[in-house]
Amino acid sequence: MKIKVKDIAKAAGVSTTAVSLVLNGRPNRLSETTKEKIKRIATELAFQSACGDDLLNAPDQHTIGLVVPDNQDPYMLDMIRYLQTYAFSKGCIAFACMTGTGVAYSRAAVSALARKGVDGLIYLPPQELEKEDHLIKTLKTLQDQGIPIVLLDCAVYSLFCDFVSSDNKYAGRLAVDALHRQGHTKIGCITGPLTLYTAKMRLQGYRDGLSRNKLPIESALIQTGIRTEDEGCIAAKTLWQNGCTAIFAASPTAAMGVLQFTQENNIALPSELSVIGYDLPKTSDIPFIRQDMHHMAELAVDLMLERLEPSDDAIPPRNFYLTPELIEP
Repeated sequence: MKIKVKDIAKAAGVSTTAVSLVLNGRPNRLSETTKEKIKRIATELAFQSACGDDLLNAPDQHTIGLVVPDNQDPYMLDMIRYLQTYAFSKGCIAFACMTGTGVAYSRAAVSALARKGVDGLIYLPPQELEKEDHLIKTLKTLQDQGIPIVLLDCAVYSLFCDFVSSDNKYAGRLAVDALHRQGHTKIGCITGPLTLYTAKMRLQGYRDGLSRNKLPIESALIQTGIRTEDEGCIAAKTLWQNGCTAIFAASPTAAMGVLQFTQENNIALPSELSVIGYDLPKTSDIPFIRQDMHHMAELAVDLMLERLEPSDDAIPPRNFYLTPELIEP
């Protein structure tokens, strides 16, 4: 069915004369904003008409903005794909923005999604986020405007909203307990930058594990700030030289760095050095802690959809910590 001038005029809130002038490129005194609005609505109505009645009569779908900082982590990519698929099965569309590790890009993505009118935001913060960052102010502004936010994996200082994560402290304790049962008393830890919530929590769990197994906490057995495999390799060398017989590598990057060190120095695993990694492939030759990424994704979507449903009852922000498991080769 052909779109009529009066249909465009009604949708744009202008006269049919104004529509005719703009679409025919004739001189007029309309503002550029109004001209662009008329052209945009004309394009949208033409598209809807061409798509047919099925699309026009389809129910509106919720839209969720999904902003995550790292597009190189295979486990994060798997969670993003699963989250989008699960969201679609629940009748909504998740638009993913993978922003690297920078705060500026992350903030731009959040702002763009808000301007495009997404109904809610599922957000995983970048590593460099500081307490008084402009990005936090942007997120709070979204909340003030009624856009619900679900934080995924990492908490944000002073931002109060639903939060879904693995129990990272438990992961650290789980690793130390397992290594101590093998008879190790010199257990080292390699983790990422402590500005990252997950790294900080896994280190705290490691320390708690040492304490409850009556082992001393030694700064010489802790390496933090690891971002690359090469840095993980150097950290492993330092711990080896400091007498470690076991290492909890609290990130995939750290674990790969430790394995690089053992291979380059012909150190036998686990007879000479025991290692527990984090989120490694299922075919890994060493034990590792595995997060339930799919459950995290489902819970984040379910919480968002609950927030998007009209309700007279104010639900306070909730925290959910999913229990990881130790996977043996």
